[in-house]
Amino acid sequence: MFARKFYIWGLLVIVLVAGLVVPFQPTLAATDCKAVVNVRPGNTLAGFAQKYDVRFEDLAKANGLYKPYYTIYVYQDLCIPNTSKPYTSSPNTANTAAADYQASLSGNNLVITTSNFPKQNSYYIKVGSAGNRAKQKIAQLNTKTGGSLKGIYLLPDKMKTAATISVCLKNNVSDANVCRVAKR
Repeated sequence: MFARKFYIWGLLVIVLVAGLVVPFQPTLAATDCKAVVNVRPGNTLAGFAQKYDVRFEDLAKANGLYKPYYTIYVYQDLCIPNTSKPYTSSPNTANTAAADYQASLSGNNLVITTSNFPKQNSYYIKVGSAGNRAKQKIAQLNTKTGGSLKGIYLLPDKMKTAATISVCLKNNVSDANVCRVAKR
């Protein structure tokens, strides 16, 4: 009797854990999808929307993905919905280049001032030696309430005395990447 209860509880735990690991995918009829694509490393939802000329919002909705992250997983199958509406970027995938930001160095800190950034976006702040492609992530900038903010971030030890550094803001959703040179 004890072994049977243990077995049933063990199966229940396995089912619950498996449900947490497998991402939710809605069941869609084949006619609802003009294509089914398999996510590969480096793919983004915005990239699929642009490639298949569908609205970002329609693609996200068809696959049960919601704000603020629109998370997709490698090897996940995505439904490209049948839609006559052309591709448009989501507010969360707006081009970082259209927004403006200034970066400067002050003591041991990096000062970033943004203006006209899309609301509800998240960006990694990456820094590196000027001219060097390798960048180190030092913080995350979130534009939850508006597109204008000022942030002060501590620089890594090896960059605290640099006269210039390269600063990049990488959009966490669309992978848009815009770099500037920060000077003292």
